[in-house]
Amino acid sequence: MMRIDTEDLYQRLCNLANAWHWPGLRQEEEVIPDTVPNMKAGTIIRWWYSGDYDDVALQITENPRWYAGVYAWPYRIFTGWHHFTPYKAKRKQVREAERLAGFLDFSNFASREGRRIFRKRHPECACYSWRRYVREGPPYDFRHETGVSWAAIKEYNVARDKPR
Repeated sequence: MMRIDTEDLYQRLCNLANAWHWPGLRQEEEVIPDTVPNMKAGTIIRWWYSGDYDDVALQITENPRWYAGVYAWPYRIFTGWHHFTPYKAKRKQVREAERLAGFLDFSNFASREGRRIFRKRHPECACYSWRRYVREGPPYDFRHETGVSWAAIKEYNVARDKPR
């Protein structure tokens, strides 16, 4: 996994998010508790997001490689997770942003027409709800690269969402 200075990393991620028209990238993190089965307690999960999870949001996750996806639950759309590299060189950043714009650009989700076109181009990303995501997993799954099974992720989501 590529380790990058925190400030430089944030700027690289902001450059990508801005290229996809997602302003105001924010960082979150969570420590895996020892009550979650099949996941190492104490592991820190970090993600960055823009938008509103109750409407439309871009999420960037390091798991252990870099992935980005868009949740648009009210419109029953989830793009799945797409691998990218947060390159330092501007030219490479632009190419990376262009490569994934068809999935991650805000314009795909900002209007009824944009969402209609997106669903037509990517039917595998349509008809997605949180319930389906938890039950079946995402389109463009990253499990095979991380070694974390969908069952472990599902158990983590269920344990995290239980009232404490």
